[in-house]
Amino acid sequence: MKKSHFKFTFKFKLFSLLFLSSIFSLNFAYSQATDTIKLMYYNALNFPGSTMETRLPHIKTIVQYAHPEIMVLNEMQEEYACDSIINTINSGSLKKYSRAEFVDGPDSDNILIFDNSVFKLISQTEIPTALRNISHYKLCYFPYSIKDSVFVNVFSAHLKASDGTDNEKLRLAEVQLFTSYLQTLPKIENVFFGGDLNFYEEEAAYVELTTNSTAPLIDVVGGGAWHDNSIFSSQHTQSTRSTMFGGGATGGLDDRFDFMVFSNDMILNQNFIQYISNSYKPLGNDGLHLNKSIIYNTNTSVPADILNALYNFSDHLPIVAEYIVTAPNNLGTSTISKKNRFSYFTNQQNHEIVVKIENPQKFDKIELYDLSGKLILEKSNLQNSETIQLNSFQKGMYILRFKSTNETSSFKIVKM
Repeated sequence: MKKSHFKFTFKFKLFSLLFLSSIFSLNFAYSQATDTIKLMYYNALNFPGSTMETRLPHIKTIVQYAHPEIMVLNEMQEEYACDSIINTINSGSLKKYSRAEFVDGPDSDNILIFDNSVFKLISQTEIPTALRNISHYKLCYFPYSIKDSVFVNVFSAHLKASDGTDNEKLRLAEVQLFTSYLQTLPKIENVFFGGDLNFYEEEAAYVELTTNSTAPLIDVVGGGAWHDNSIFSSQHTQSTRSTMFGGGATGGLDDRFDFMVFSNDMILNQNFIQYISNSYKPLGNDGLHLNKSIIYNTNTSVPADILNALYNFSDHLPIVAEYIVTAPNNLGTSTISKKNRFSYFTNQQNHEIVVKIENPQKFDKIELYDLSGKLILEKSNLQNSETIQLNSFQKGMYILRFKSTNETSSFKIVKM
């Protein structure tokens, strides 16, 4: 009996040791869970115009290829056109997009579109200028805890077009209204400013944007004589076309008019978001089409159907960039794959774990273990939202495990 008992005890301790070893090795990698998000700024060329039905499939193709979590469009003309884009890009998509309020200001307008499984829109403010509004969208990173979450401040602008001293002064005045507005914010964090900014070289508005004393913003490309310059050919965003159709500009790619600049905290990762080096690019620009349309001869920067959609939807190329979000404190989030996205939030006040699963059919179950390796709770037949009650459990550390057919991910959970 003693020998048998010894064998059982030894095997149990060995199992516990191996179990904990695997758990802690997993959690070493996930001690601060991260997610990758993509932003896109895009001039939609006076959308809807007179050809909305033929252009909608193109924006769907672009969005479902790029998969941005946040997308900001310039030159939107009507609210129903915003809804048409939402309905189109959501059709057959793994992501589910929502939009901000459409504000019908002077001239053309901005609209924010975002993945509602990743972000929640907290507030929206319009900054009036002499020509078009500058829009400020504040978003909260999933799972929407106002106290503990990560916040992003997305600004969309479409500054005065055309060269000449007078137009440069008007662009400067618009940017100065933005930098003055920043001074009114209670906290300046994770600021994105972008859109069709119409800058020529390092004019005064660009200098104000990148060197102002309130929050100088980072242009990862850097200043220079962008216009018709082969040095910057990979950064040109207008024009996608060499012939006229559907409005817009022609002449091929020779201008850098579209930008995404951002606050320095995203270089230093001071507020849980960090820019991913070399991820900034004009989608569909291979750097070999100076003064040519993007479909001239060969362009392999994106698949052929994406290139065709970019060519037909707008005379501008979208700017995209990627950022890593690191979940703070009691926020836990991770990405298994594009098709298996899940997040969890430990609510200490209510003694519960709130789990959000984008594609629950891809998961077999959720399991909760104590530190001895004992399975104390499991859930299968999962829904998009699951709540695990911790009321009956003692204070201490537990292991939350997500199991899919091909992958298993485990995280440490602490009940206070």
